[in-house]
Amino acid sequence: MEQKRPEEKTIIEESLSRGQKVSFSVEEAPAKIELSLGGARDKHPEGTGAKPAKLSIYKVSELPKVNDQYVYDGYIINPTCAYIVVSDEHHNLSDPANITGIKGIRSDDQVVIGRGHDRFPNLYSNTSVSRRHLCISTDENGTLTIKDTSTYGTVVSYERPEYQGDSGGWGSLQHYVPPNIPPSSQEQSQTPERSRLGDFSERMQFLAQPLGTDIDGNRFNEPPKQAQERESKNLREL
Repeated sequence: MEQKRPEEKTIIEESLSRGQKVSFSVEEAPAKIELSLGGARDKHPEGTGAKPAKLSIYKVSELPKVNDQYVYDGYIINPTCAYIVVSDEHHNLSDPANITGIKGIRSDDQVVIGRGHDRFPNLYSNTSVSRRHLCISTDENGTLTIKDTSTYGTVVSYERPEYQGDSGGWGSLQHYVPPNIPPSSQEQSQTPERSRLGDFSERMQFLAQPLGTDIDGNRFNEPPKQAQERESKNLREL
């Protein structure tokens, strides 16, 4: 029994500087996008020991369901949200009146993430993070856009299945499904034996064809007399 090969995935990393952005349509948006705020440059403010801050964007429709509701770490997500921005390491979802480390993004919405954002305490004192570091938005069609507006940039990382994207090559061909072209009436009437015999005959005729001309311009396997007649005919046409 043939075993199904596991789907291979490619890790994509894009470094964004101030003013640069990356967008994903609803169909192409990964289930999880990792953000490294302040991670696009090696050098940070001297003497601060600042390190990039980590956040994640989750596509709500790809989250697990409990009682027909999408949840993250046991927290029920508002059904109007298309995406959520989360601090996987620093979030507190136990007190509904004081939720931290998570922010929902609806369709046709915009959220600014930065050092002063009250939902993400891990960004408060990190000097690698600008006060208005990222603008995360969705349009009415659900297209997700991540735009950097910071000093030290952002690294956007996500997984993409091998066959996604129009890159061509074997990665695209292995998922190609040929069109369902019905056979002609002549092909339908042929028996398998006659079909195989016809294929063999065509191959033999191809192998028997001349492969080129000799040094005098005569075709291989062509009698000299026939070659002279052909040459005379060509001269008359000229």
